[in-house]
Amino acid sequence: GNGGGRKEGSIMHFSIPYTSEIADETGKFVAFNIHVNGAAHCAVRYSQLAQLNEEIRRQFASEDLKEFPPKKLKFLKLSVDELEERREKLEKWIQSVSQVQKIVKSSIFQGFFLSAQQEAAQQESEEVAIDLYLCNGNKETLPILSTDQTEDILEDFCRKIKLPDKLIYYFGLFLMKVHDDGTEELVRKVQDFESPYISLRDLTGEYRIVLRTWYWDPRYDDDLLEDKVAVKLLYVQALHDVELGWIRASKQELKQLSALRAKKSKREYLQLLRTIPHYSFVQMLPCTSDFPIANIPTTASLGPHQLILEVKTKTGELKEFNFQVTRMRCWKVVTCVREMRRE
Repeated sequence: GNGGGRKEGSIMHFSIPYTSEIADETGKFVAFNIHVNGAAHCAVRYSQLAQLNEEIRRQFASEDLKEFPPKKLKFLKLSVDELEERREKLEKWIQSVSQVQKIVKSSIFQGFFLSAQQEAAQQESEEVAIDLYLCNGNKETLPILSTDQTEDILEDFCRKIKLPDKLIYYFGLFLMKVHDDGTEELVRKVQDFESPYISLRDLTGEYRIVLRTWYWDPRYDDDLLEDKVAVKLLYVQALHDVELGWIRASKQELKQLSALRAKKSKREYLQLLRTIPHYSFVQMLPCTSDFPIANIPTTASLGPHQLILEVKTKTGELKEFNFQVTRMRCWKVVTCVREMRRE
């Protein structure tokens, strides 16, 4: 698509946590299961990744990427240890590739992972409908093809709600989990190289695809405040995030926000919100961390140049630790896999 506006590079963590043996009409083969931001995306053969590597090397020859694991002679079957070594090297290779934004945005990369998802899901292109939500729960149903990628659906959705083209890419589509008690969890951004319809179809439980802003710096709000539709989108997102406690306002600030909401003063509400710490931060799913001690329950929030960890101590007390992202020398994301091997 050619929607206008700004388009930030996506934050992605690729992993290949395990392999599986798959059978088709040609026989049995080993598939490498690729996860993006902790979610299963596709299962591909070594030969498919090798072809992708060749195309990337041709088009982006100047990039310094991790070495792609070499091919073995056809008649030699890999041992268990050799297969594990190949999995680890492929994982390091795809992680190095995914750090280069011009590669990630290329048609080679996007097309490969979109096709791989469709192939893994055995999804033929057909006319379907998809429900897309605003943060206030309002829903629009769009007619799409089951294989349409995120970018096309985002543009169609934004045009349907009359958001100007130049503002479309200030927003993104996000996967939200709805719990039985009505609370919601922001799971992840839906990537450009996936089909939202397939991703939603393959999940168990109640999930929604929701339109939210896609930038860290709250100063970009200024660009949106000039448009009536964009102001409404910002406002319903702000109300939603305050109600869920993602924006931690004091009692006095909540009282002021409530008064502005009652007066329907959208712009004033948003301007006050920007003065509150943690505005524009994204709250992650509950997890455990090794700081300040091992295996401590943690809620992590990530915002402009800052990572905040709120941990629960043994006495039940909540403690907050702030880290300046620009001062971190190294960090690591680990995908935990529990009994994920396919029978």
